[in-house]
Amino acid sequence: MNLKQLQIYKTVVEQGTMSQAAKTLHMSQPPLSLQIKQLEEEVGAPLLIRGPRHVECTELGDLLYHRACTICDLVQNTKQELFDQQHGKTGTIHLGIVSSLQDYVLDTWLHPFIQIYPKIHYEIFEGNTYTCLDALRHHIIEIAVVRSPFPNDSNIEIIQTATENFYSIGSTRPLSIQELNHIPLLVYRRWKEFFDQILDTPHYFCVSDDARTCIEWARHGYGIALAPASIAKKEANAYPIQDLDMQSNICIVTSKNTYISTSAHALLEHIKNQ
Repeated sequence: MNLKQLQIYKTVVEQGTMSQAAKTLHMSQPPLSLQIKQLEEEVGAPLLIRGPRHVECTELGDLLYHRACTICDLVQNTKQELFDQQHGKTGTIHLGIVSSLQDYVLDTWLHPFIQIYPKIHYEIFEGNTYTCLDALRHHIIEIAVVRSPFPNDSNIEIIQTATENFYSIGSTRPLSIQELNHIPLLVYRRWKEFFDQILDTPHYFCVSDDARTCIEWARHGYGIALAPASIAKKEANAYPIQDLDMQSNICIVTSKNTYISTSAHALLEHIKNQ
């Protein structure tokens, strides 16, 4: 088993067919198929189920695919780190950020970091907490900046950086929990279950997949948006919700199974020292 075979196998799984993988790797199909066959012979079991239109991993093949991703990422990141050491802090940080935290991350961490390391570049993956964590597990990103709550597991490291209170947006004064029962609410879908537990008779006028959508609807007068402080404070008519024992944590998440580049390490240290 060698690196070339692992790269070929990884590409076959990701492309779904031998022919498409061969095109991606700029090689003909017979030698590609031979490499996969030799890999299966060395492992002593089938790695792929070859269907009429695409291939699928066996259970053993799925394990090898994830190991191949880690190994290939490690090789690529090692090359990048050697280049970084030779030429100073350069390279690219692959960063996942929950959409509603883009402004917060840029203002709080990235703006001062960019002043220190102007040669570092960025690949930003945007999504909700779950899509960012999924991208982290699949080695698409090195660092995820997300909001709690989310399922924890033994394969990730979590740094909690800030705890935020919830605000109401769109009212002319602070509102209590009881008052929220009697007005149209605009809520981000992932927080709805928590408000279900707190409120007696909630009236959800709009439930969306982005907290910024709720705020935009509040601006148009369709109801009261509920959002954490880092999003809400930029609005003119935002107030802390009175008597609400509920908070949102901003977390930095990394994977224990993925090599993190020198540039990403520098960003993590910068965040920890803020």
